[in-house]
Amino acid sequence: MKPSRLFTAIVLFAAQNVTIALGQEIMCHLPKTLLRLEVTYEVTTAKHGPFYQYSERYLGTKDVVTQDKTSYNIVNVEIGTGAIADPVRTFSFIPGQDGLTTFSLSRDGMLQSLNANDQTTGANKKNENSNRKKPSENSVMPLSEEVLLTGSIAKMAEGTAKQIYRLREARLNLLSGDVDKLPADANSMHQVLAEIERQEKELTSLFIGTIKKEVKHEKIIISEADLQSLVSAEGANEIIAFRFSPIVGLVDTEDLSGAPFYLKASNISRAEKPINDKKSPALSPIKYCVPGSATFMLTDGKKTIKTSTLLLSALGYDASLPADFIKKSPVLHFDRRTGALLSAEQHSK
Repeated sequence: MKPSRLFTAIVLFAAQNVTIALGQEIMCHLPKTLLRLEVTYEVTTAKHGPFYQYSERYLGTKDVVTQDKTSYNIVNVEIGTGAIADPVRTFSFIPGQDGLTTFSLSRDGMLQSLNANDQTTGANKKNENSNRKKPSENSVMPLSEEVLLTGSIAKMAEGTAKQIYRLREARLNLLSGDVDKLPADANSMHQVLAEIERQEKELTSLFIGTIKKEVKHEKIIISEADLQSLVSAEGANEIIAFRFSPIVGLVDTEDLSGAPFYLKASNISRAEKPINDKKSPALSPIKYCVPGSATFMLTDGKKTIKTSTLLLSALGYDASLPADFIKKSPVLHFDRRTGALLSAEQHSK
C-alpha cells in the first residue's frame, strides 16, 4: 500500500494545537507596533491609632500618625512597545507547499515562527494563589478584657501601655534566662519571641498608627495618532503622556489636578527599501517587516525621567522572503512586536 499523500501541518497557537489540512489557506497579519508606558508607583496608606493622643505620655514618642492619609509616588517608568494585528497588512499561504510545514501563530493571527518545532504558549498562567482571598485585617483591638471594661479611652490607653511593657519585660526575661522554665529548644524559643513581637506590634500600633506601602503597575498605550505626531517631526512635537497626582495617583491627561509628564521623540531613523537594479527573484507569500527606530524621552518638564530607543513597524517597510529560500524549509522566528525576521537557520534533520 502506497503511503498517503495527505499532508497535515500543525499550527501552534498560544494555548491550543490546531490541525490544518492540505490546501487550506492561512491568513496572517503583520503587527502594528504600539508605544506603551508602564508606570510603577507606590501607594502609602497611613492610619492613625485610637490612642495616638496618648503616645507621648505612655510610650514616650511623638513620631505617630495623627490622621488617615493616602499618598502616591512614582517609583519607575518604562518605555516599551506592544503590538496589535494590522488589519490592512495581511498575507496568506498554504501549508504543505514550497517548504511551508509547521508554523506558530499568535492568538490574533500574527506569524511567530515557521518550520520550528517549538510551541509558543504566550498565555499568561494564572498564579494558583491569585484567586485566594487575602485575610482581612482584624478590626477588633487586641486588648485584654480588663482593659476593654474600663470604658474610658484614657484608661484603655493606660492599660494597653501596661500590656506592652509586660510583653517587653517577658522578652527581656526570656533572653536573659530569668524565667522558671525556658522553651525546650531554639526553635521553640524563636516561636515564643516571634509571638511576643507580634502582640507588641499590634498593641503599639494602637498608639503610633500603621503605615502600609503597596507597589502598583499601570500600562498606558500611546494612541496611533499621537505616535505618528511624535515621529513625524523630530523633536518638534511633544505630547502629555499622562498626569500624576500625589493625592490620587494616575489621572486623565485632561485632569489638571495631576502634574503632566511629557513624551517626545528624537533620532528618528526610517528604514528605506533598497533599490535593486537586478532582476528580482521569485518571492514567497511570507512577508515580514524591516522596522525603523526612534528614541523616546519622558520628562516632567524639568528633568528627564526615562529614555528608550525602540524599533517601530511604522518607520519601516514590508518585504517578502525569496521563494527559493523558503523551499529549503528554514527555521524562522519573527518579532511579534514589529514583524521583523529575528533569526533564520537551516532546519536540523
